[in-house]
Amino acid sequence: MKLKTLLEETTRRMKEKRQEIKEYATQLKASGNYNNFETKLAHVSLDFVYSSYEIVEWYEKYECNDEHITTLGKKALKNIGII
Repeated sequence: MKLKTLLEETTRRMKEKRQEIKEYATQLKASGNYNNFETKLAHVSLDFVYSSYEIVEWYEKYECNDEHITTLGKKALKNIGII
């Protein structure tokens, strides 16, 4: 996992917003407005806990791509028991 160094902090931040993320997950599931539920939820959840500037910085700082960021989001969601 390329962004492993961010996992603990991301999990902590998502845990603080767990109820909001859980409510959004329920709404998202009901809407059907996604191609891949876990991917969509991962990205929206990251937006709940990080500014867009912080996320954009990761591309250069960690030499990562969208898949790495998606993996980070999904792993953090699993850590807090949402997915």
